[in-house]
Amino acid sequence: MNTLAQPLRLHRPWPLRMLSAIADAVTGWREAFETRSQRRRAEAALRDLDGATLRDMGAPSWLQEEARVRREHRRFDRQLLRIHDRSAGTASLRRGSVTSRRCCAGAR
Repeated sequence: MNTLAQPLRLHRPWPLRMLSAIADAVTGWREAFETRSQRRRAEAALRDLDGATLRDMGAPSWLQEEARVRREHRRFDRQLLRIHDRSAGTASLRRGSVTSRRCCAGAR
């Protein structure tokens, strides 16, 4: 039996090395992006908790304050939409009035 061992290629052609480097870079970028996205989602979920829960968890004061501001903004936006809906309903009765033009200018 005469079997010769096949030589191992220790050198890869440059196009394969370049493709491998690009694939590694894309994989690293994607993993970093997913990690940042998961962290942002987790932080947003924390900010959605109420103040008592954040205090019970021992969250830092800056996070509690940020959550409070976020809740106030949401409450203000809801009130603004409610006012806009009410005034848009009455403004349709007075089509040419100044208030209907001012109120509904952003809705066009």
